[in-house]
Amino acid sequence: MRSFALTLLASLTTAEVLTKHDVEFMRFIAKHARSYKDVGEFTWRKMQFMAKDAIYEEMNAASTTSTVGHNEFSDWTAEEFQKILGFKQETRKTGLRTKPLFTGSIEYSVNWVTAGAVTPVKN
Repeated sequence: MRSFALTLLASLTTAEVLTKHDVEFMRFIAKHARSYKDVGEFTWRKMQFMAKDAIYEEMNAASTTSTVGHNEFSDWTAEEFQKILGFKQETRKTGLRTKPLFTGSIEYSVNWVTAGAVTPVKN
């Protein structure tokens, strides 16, 4: 609650009137018990939240069958979210392959008895 009061105070000192985004971000902070180390991080996280809010409003305006909204990750960047998913950047080797992967022919019909894959009846 203390961090909520500090962030509210920081917001009030930078602007005289709270906007819709300010109020929504304050609700988000209170709901998800967020605390930020300084005003700079608070402002940066608010920008992340507002960017996602604009995307969500656009998606909701375009869709008549579903609604999207904020969750506990709304103040995170895509990179931060990828870290908790276990995302690992793919490392690619440069250059082209010199050998083809498969050089044999494809048979469309196989007799498994003559191929030795079928054993005699046991019981």
